[in-house]
Amino acid sequence: MCTTIVVGKDRSATGSVMMAHSEELGRNSAHKVEIVPKQIHAAQATFPLYSGKGLAEANQTARYISTRIFEKCHYPGDHTSGVNEYGVMVANNLALLKELSEADGYAIHLDGVIWTEFSQLVLERAKTAREGVELIGRLCQERGLSCDSATML
Repeated sequence: MCTTIVVGKDRSATGSVMMAHSEELGRNSAHKVEIVPKQIHAAQATFPLYSGKGLAEANQTARYISTRIFEKCHYPGDHTSGVNEYGVMVANNLALLKELSEADGYAIHLDGVIWTEFSQLVLERAKTAREGVELIGRLCQERGLSCDSATML
């Protein structure tokens, strides 16, 4: 399972906020670090979802640095952790629900959002941590989680 450590500004010697994340998906989870530039999207552009339909794309997305899954034949999605130009950080830790079988836990739910998409959307769209949390909450209510029984962001 993954591990994320967050140190708040009141707990660091320099007043900085720090985050460390280890992605432990197993032996098939090679990652790369990538800087994604700010992007401007056409009015009718969509953000494609792995599970089906897409979301309306933001007019402009933030610049960010993230860790990305290198080999996608083993795991769907892309972004696993990162920080954007506004200082908003996000990481994912898997948490399978014990009430579900492993097969049901990884079922694709039509129109749902997968954990890597939540990470990417927060990095692209949130200017504050609160905006990131609200975005995740709204998408969970509207679309639900797909390919994972539970996740912590």
